Amino acid sequence: MNFTDPFGPLRDGTVEIASAWLPVREPDLTVGPVIDAEPLLLMVAIDHPLALKGEVGMEDLADWVLPYCGPPTPDYWLQTLVPTHTPGGRPIRRGPEVTTFQEVAAAVAAGDAVSLVHGDAARYYRWPGLRYLHPHDAPTGEWALIWPAAQETDTVRALARAAKGCPVIPGGRTTTATAPRRVVGTPEYIQYADVPPPCDVPPQPERRGRCPHHLTPRADPPRITGQPLASLHGRGFRQ
Repeated sequence: MNFTDPFGPLRDGTVEIASAWLPVREPDLTVGPVIDAEPLLLMVAIDHPLALKGEVGMEDLADWVLPYCGPPTPDYWLQTLVPTHTPGGRPIRRGPEVTTFQEVAAAVAAGDAVSLVHGDAARYYRWPGLRYLHPHDAPTGEWALIWPAAQETDTVRALARAAKGCPVIPGGRTTTATAPRRVVGTPEYIQYADVPPPCDVPPQPERRGRCPHHLTPRADPPRITGQPLASLHGRGFRQ
C-alpha cells in the first residue's frame, strides 16, 4: 500500500485491514482504534535555511514548496501533510509530484521541497542529508486501523480488539512489545533500543555513528526492540 492509492488495496481485496493516517472519511471503510498519535515534524534538507532558524512554525510553510501526489489520493486526506493554507490563511505552494515516501525524501534532500511528516519518519528514515524539525504549533497526527465495512471478519475484529487494548500516548505510540516513546506531561522519553529522543541541536557531520543529541542521519541504522503496531503504517494484512 502507498499514499498514492491508500484505500485501493482494501477495496480490491488485496488486504483485509490496514493502517492509515486520519481523517479517513470513506463511507465503505470502517475506522477502528487509533494506534499512534504524536505531533507532526517538518523534514528539511540538512543545509536548508529553516534548519538554521531558532524556531519554526506552521506559518513558515507559506515560504516553501511541499511535495504532493495527485489523484486518486483524496485531497481531504492529503491535507494532513500537504495543507493548502497555513493556520493564518496564507497559501502554501505544492511542488514536485511524488508517488512514494522515498521520492518525498529525495526531493527534500535535494532542496526542492520541505515536507510535513509523521513522527515515526524521524526514527525509520534517518537518511543522510535530512533533518527533522519540530514546528512549535504542529498539529498531532493520528493513525488508525481501517478495513472494508462489508468484509469484516473475525480476524479483523480480533486485531482491532487487540489494538484497542494497547495504550496510545500523545507523543508516543501503541505497542505490544515496547514502552511508549514519551511520557505524557513530562519531558522524559522512554527509548527504543539505541534511538535517541528528538531535539534541535545543530548536526555535527564530522561525527559518525549514533549521535545522542539529534535525529540527523548516521551511518548505522537504529535497532528497534520488538514490533510496535505503529511500525506497520501503510501496510495491509491478510489472514
